[in-house]
Amino acid sequence: MNDAQAARAERRNPPLLRLCALLVLLAAAWTGAAVPASAPEVVEPTQELALLLMGQEALSKPDSRSKAVAFVRAIRPITGRPTVLPV
Repeated sequence: MNDAQAARAERRNPPLLRLCALLVLLAAAWTGAAVPASAPEVVEPTQELALLLMGQEALSKPDSRSKAVAFVRAIRPITGRPTVLPV
């Protein structure tokens, strides 16, 4: 390709050249602009928990004279881990 043909091709395709340049700049900005790592967010606990030290009866009402509904084991049967309940 001689200089005259190159000049004609450049005059015919300036929008294509601009588009390619824009895409290269966008790709460089997108991949090069890394966000610096920040400290992890701390989530405040919203529910107080109780760890059962021994099995307890679950009552139908918050009254010691109410009917027992179920027995809650201190160790969970499937996981073998201690039982933790919300207060």
